[in-house]
Amino acid sequence: SFRAMEHVGSVTAFGPRGAGGTAEHLAFDHVAGELRAMGYDVAVQDVVVPGGSSHNVIAEKPGSTADIVLFGAHLDSKPPSPGGNDNASGVAVVLELARLLADAETAPTVRFVVFGAEEISGPSSDDHHFGSRQYVAALSEAERARVHAMVSIDMVGYGDTFNVRSMGSGPQAAVASLQAWGVHTGQPLPYLRDPGRYGWSDHEGFERVGIPAAWVEWRQDPDYHTVRDTAAHVQPERVRASGRLLRGWVLGMTPETLDALR
Repeated sequence: SFRAMEHVGSVTAFGPRGAGGTAEHLAFDHVAGELRAMGYDVAVQDVVVPGGSSHNVIAEKPGSTADIVLFGAHLDSKPPSPGGNDNASGVAVVLELARLLADAETAPTVRFVVFGAEEISGPSSDDHHFGSRQYVAALSEAERARVHAMVSIDMVGYGDTFNVRSMGSGPQAAVASLQAWGVHTGQPLPYLRDPGRYGWSDHEGFERVGIPAAWVEWRQDPDYHTVRDTAAHVQPERVRASGRLLRGWVLGMTPETLDALR
């Protein structure tokens, strides 16, 4: 948790990270450097956004099977917000999971993706999720089939209720699996449907193509998208609970439970 909060601090220190802007690019360089320091080979994918370019940063830890569990979090924030909870908290959990799982034995191959340009950054309410949508669009059919679960870790640093969310339109196997693990570990994960026509987080693009996808989020946060969403706003115990649940869930997977997801 201490390391995760250090990540929250270092990401928010770049300031508001509008999609395709200098702060977002610098923050991506920082995240890629952190993953390389953990020993990962890092891939950087270019993402086209209105009036510019953003990135996705990707790292992978091989498992005993080729089946993938993908953890994703968006790095951009909605200016003028420094984006502590939304979403340095999720990026911090992805980085800490990457560190903790680097040398662990896992059945799934675990893929870590830090997405660019999740927030609305165009004239329409559908001008968002550029990073995750372009990531999914670039996957071949065979690569899509390998992804047995995708979890979007978005706003996991503030609130009283830990929810698992989806649009309810795609396979719900990842949602059910996370809920079962939550029951097993005493961390309830009540389901809350994502009501957005276009989805409210990066699970959307995955769910739309039939990949079991879920979004984990602590609620409610009255300060998101405001200048008050600082590193100090983020509650360490919420970040810790999020990371602990996801780490245990992946470590507890067998080839059989992984197969059952898809």
